[in-house]
Amino acid sequence: MIGDDRLDLDARVDSGVAQLIADPGHPQGWTLVVNDVAQSYVDLADPTRLPMMYARLLAAVADSAGAAAMPLRALHLGAGGLTLPRYIAATRPGSRQTVVEIDRGLAEFVRYGLPLPPGAEISIELDDAADAILRQPPGEYGLIVSDIYRGGRMPAAVAGVPFAERAGESLAPDGLFVVNVLDAVGLLGTRKAAATLRVVFPHVAVIATPPMLRGRRDGNVLVIGARVPLRPQRILAAANRHDATARSLSGDDLSTFIAGTAPITE
Repeated sequence: MIGDDRLDLDARVDSGVAQLIADPGHPQGWTLVVNDVAQSYVDLADPTRLPMMYARLLAAVADSAGAAAMPLRALHLGAGGLTLPRYIAATRPGSRQTVVEIDRGLAEFVRYGLPLPPGAEISIELDDAADAILRQPPGEYGLIVSDIYRGGRMPAAVAGVPFAERAGESLAPDGLFVVNVLDAVGLLGTRKAAATLRVVFPHVAVIATPPMLRGRRDGNVLVIGARVPLRPQRILAAANRHDATARSLSGDDLSTFIAGTAPITE
């Protein structure tokens, strides 16, 4: 339905209650809410319109992966509303993307309420990310995004060095592994994620808005690992194009940031 005639949708899913709330200001805009928490936003008419800040930052990282505007092989661990896969499909035609989601009910609800665009090569696998990563071919992906939470917490099985190692094995030589950290004041989760990725990857960077990096609020931080030198300024420039002001920490600045923080080794 269109405009004011649209009805909000809701469904019982494996993880609780999911809702799709119509955006009254945009005829094809929807917010996915799970257990009363807004998870993602999708504009079916324009997948490049990204009102949520964390989605803009993820899009900026995706923009910087591989050769600009060329098709990208991407693995998304955690589905949500499929905001980033839709964005990549729109901005990099021909991209082949795999999405892994453990919540069958949520995946079916999103596919029903927010149909994927015709021709988008986005496949959805119903699986636990910790198991799915073990089956991925080596050197396959230019981008792997881990965005996995249960009850507001990142499961231990996807937070440690072993998971990051398997993700690293599945990356192309110049690929990026991105962890979306939902963090709180003090950024302990971000520090642990960065320390963990540093065990696996020679190059690690943290990207977030300035207030987040000052540790003064709750929100999202991206932690990125790669085998080749990262170009944080390229990511920040892409963020600016998405009207997102961001800062990065890498090298010595990151070492100072995570000083005294132990990696998650299990």
